[in-house]
Amino acid sequence: MILPAEIGDLIDALRGEIAVLRQENAALREEIGDLRRRLDTNSSNSGKPPSSDGLKRPPRILGSTRGKSGKESGGQRGHKGGTLKQVAVDPTDRSARSGAASPRTFSVDPIA
Repeated sequence: MILPAEIGDLIDALRGEIAVLRQENAALREEIGDLRRRLDTNSSNSGKPPSSDGLKRPPRILGSTRGKSGKESGGQRGHKGGTLKQVAVDPTDRSARSGAASPRTFSVDPIA
């Protein structure tokens, strides 16, 4: 099919305009990406002070983010361990009233 010269010129002009619009579109998409990155920064992921966050605060993560290891809690099996036990304190002993540690205040179970 043979097209008249006017239609061929119009098609060439439209193709040129499409190329220009594609370049503008790419530039605007890049600018939008830069602006979105700037909006997503806050005091926790940039060097901005916390006062610049304004009223838009990120949601708090409740609880611990650590996962369970599957291990039992406590010490090794068969290990007796040692515990401090309270002993009677002499009310006339000045070191007990002043809060200073006295060698008679606590005793330690011997480790077998």
